[in-house]
Amino acid sequence: MWRGNRSDLGGVGAYAIKITSTSKCSANPNVVYASNTVTNAGSGLTNVPVTP
Repeated sequence: MWRGNRSDLGGVGAYAIKITSTSKCSANPNVVYASNTVTNAGSGLTNVPVTP
């Protein structure tokens, strides 16, 4: 569970939170909440849907 984090990637990373395998944790999936923020990321906050 990812909640309330702030990241500044300085323009050198794609995602602040990158989930690499959702199939291995289908019973207890990673959850990225909208309370996380990122600046200077190449692709954004995360590569999975964000939970409000």
